[in-house]
Amino acid sequence: MNEAALVALAEGVDLSDFDREVELDEVLAATAENRCSMLQDVMAGRSTEIGAICGEVVRRGEEHGIPTPLNQQLLTLVRGIEHSTQTD
Repeated sequence: MNEAALVALAEGVDLSDFDREVELDEVLAATAENRCSMLQDVMAGRSTEIGAICGEVVRRGEEHGIPTPLNQQLLTLVRGIEHSTQTD
């Protein structure tokens, strides 16, 4: 989330009214009992939206010279899991 915020700031997005910690806590509390869609996709052998989320943060980070190692790691791990579980 912090890496994505740095990329967003580099792209001119105003995050001054957005408290990442508060928003994250609210999302975690609201979805604590959910099974996220990405996990559901992996369990069903489908492709996930990892490229559109972490992949885009990585791509845009590279354009701005902003390191995004955590997003890159998540992208690599989830793509590896996808590859090992896809049924199509």
